[in-house]
Amino acid sequence: MRRWSLFLKIGEDYLGATLRQPDKEVKDAILYLHGWGGNRETQSSLLDQICETGFYVLSFSQRGFDDSTGRRCLANWSLDTSYLADYLIEKGLNVWICGLSTGGTMAISAMVINERIIGGIIISPFASLDQLFKDKPERRNRLQRIFSPFAEEDFRAADAFSKVSLVYPRRLLFICGDADDVIPFTHSKLLSEKGGDNSTLVIIPKADHTISTITSSELSKMITEWISQSFSDHRLS
Repeated sequence: MRRWSLFLKIGEDYLGATLRQPDKEVKDAILYLHGWGGNRETQSSLLDQICETGFYVLSFSQRGFDDSTGRRCLANWSLDTSYLADYLIEKGLNVWICGLSTGGTMAISAMVINERIIGGIIISPFASLDQLFKDKPERRNRLQRIFSPFAEEDFRAADAFSKVSLVYPRRLLFICGDADDVIPFTHSKLLSEKGGDNSTLVIIPKADHTISTITSSELSKMITEWISQSFSDHRLS
């Protein structure tokens, strides 16, 4: 595996990114989205493991996080993600999307925007800001300190519950832990049920928000085996 650091320009801003390249020639890629407290190297061990199984992996820091420039704005996440998905697709790669927490929520929005994204792996997402603030009211102040006060467009962009059925017929894998004290695992259940027959839900007993109770290799195997079983027609490698 080789790892490349790069900056990708969107408008006047630059997104710091890491591209992992597997040793063998493949045509498959995963685009990874971090959560509200992360950056492009969040879950780096998992991303290494996925790459070593035979995927390019592109991860990036959202605007205003880590070494990415620009203003933090939740509404931009799915738009920027769609742009980077196109960046990979135009290089001849099949693209799946994987997101943790807020990244998982926004991955669903990105799939609605960009129909060329083949499928999504959604880890510990929230269903919507309204539902999150109802279940965890203390999260509102914390998130607004990170992003500044939310605008209506932010609520719309992060409303995965209203968008998840629009992903059909593309498939979604939801992974969550029943001991998640950041975002209740019931959010994944709500999204999976609303997603319908194209959604698979895996609830890991005693797992926390980042699923750290199982190893990176176990989580990688869960993700890559699901892709192989569900998308054999798309995988060209």
